[in-house]
Amino acid sequence: EDTYRVLTAVDAAVMLVDGAKGLEPQTLKLFRVCKARGLPIITVINKWDRPGKEPLELVDEIVTEIGLQPTPLYWPVGEAGDFRGLAKLTAEGEPEEYIRFLRTAGGSSIAPEEHYSPAEASEKEEGTWDTAAEEAELLAADGAVHDQELFLDCTTSPLIFASAMLNFGVHQLL
Repeated sequence: EDTYRVLTAVDAAVMLVDGAKGLEPQTLKLFRVCKARGLPIITVINKWDRPGKEPLELVDEIVTEIGLQPTPLYWPVGEAGDFRGLAKLTAEGEPEEYIRFLRTAGGSSIAPEEHYSPAEASEKEEGTWDTAAEEAELLAADGAVHDQELFLDCTTSPLIFASAMLNFGVHQLL
C-alpha cells in the first residue's frame, strides 16, 4: 500500500532486477503501476557479484515480459558471479572506457575504480572484455541505445549492472 502511494509522488522509478532470479512477480506488479502512471524507469540488474543468468538473457526477459527496451549505459565485464567492472558505452552503444572495481571491506564504501581505455581493457581482461564489448555492440546494432525522449516516453529504460552489496556500479547509478 505505501509503495503504491509513493509512486504517485515520483517523477521516475528504478526497477531493481535480481541477476539470478530475473523479473519477479512483485517487480512486474510494480512495473505495471509505473507504466500506467507514465513513469520513466531506470533498470538496474543487481547482485551481479553472484552466479546468475546471462546478461543478454535478462535483457530479452525484460523486453518479452514487460515490453520495455533496456538501453545499456554500462555493460558488465565478467559474467554473473565474476563481476570485474563496467564498460561505459558511448551514445552509439560502443564501449569507450573500462571501469574496473576494487573491493572494499564488506562494500562499506563506494568501490574504488580504475579507468582503462578499450585497448588497455582488452589486454588486461583478455576474453572477458572482448565478450562484454561484443554483447554491447550487438545490442547497439539492434537499436538498443539510449534516447532521452524514448526514455521519458516510457518506451526504453536506461540499463546499469551493479552489486549494491559490494558498492559496484552504485556510483554510476547515482
